[in-house]
Formats: sequence, C-alpha cells, structure tokens
Amino acid sequence: MAAPRQLTSPGFITGAIVYVTIIVTFVVLGATNFGRGNDDAPPVLPSDFPRPTVTGTVGP
Repeated sequence: MAAPRQLTSPGFITGAIVYVTIIVTFVVLGATNFGRGNDDAPPVLPSDFPRPTVTGTVGP
C-alpha cells in the first residue's frame, strides 16, 4: 500500500506556491488597471497608418 501524501513534501509546497501566485496575479490584474492597457488612448484606425507611396516612374 502506498504511503499517504505528505503536505510538507517539496512538490506540494512548490505547487501550492505556484497556484497561489497565479491566483494572486489574476486578482491584482483584475482589481487594478495594469492588465487593461491604456484605456485613455484613442483607437488605432487603419487610416492612422501611413500609406505606401510609389517612388518609381512609370515607363512609356
């Protein structure tokens, strides 16, 4: 019969730390504006990008 899993094993402690870190990260990003980007920036429209210009000359 296999031994019961111990809560103090290094794998369990590492997994718990990773799990808590992920949860805390999502909570912090959800509660702050860090995860939303810049809401004050105007939307980027296709017309904002410079249009390519033709620099060559047309032949006869």
